[in-house]
Amino acid sequence: MGLVFGLYVINAFGGMIGDDKLTYITPFKHFEVNYIVTHAAIDLPLALISVWAIIISVLGSYILYTKRDIHSV
Repeated sequence: MGLVFGLYVINAFGGMIGDDKLTYITPFKHFEVNYIVTHAAIDLPLALISVWAIIISVLGSYILYTKRDIHSV
């Protein structure tokens, strides 16, 4: 929850200062409805960033999960 809130604050801050570099960090601008409806497509580089972040997160979670050997009674 803290990560999502922090990314939202970064997104809002980037919108206030008008910096487009922060859109690569936060996922809130990766899939804009207006762009998808107008062009009938998604912005491929931003979508690939999201896909890679998901893959890395799942693999990292799996590796951390397998290292935690919690014994049950």
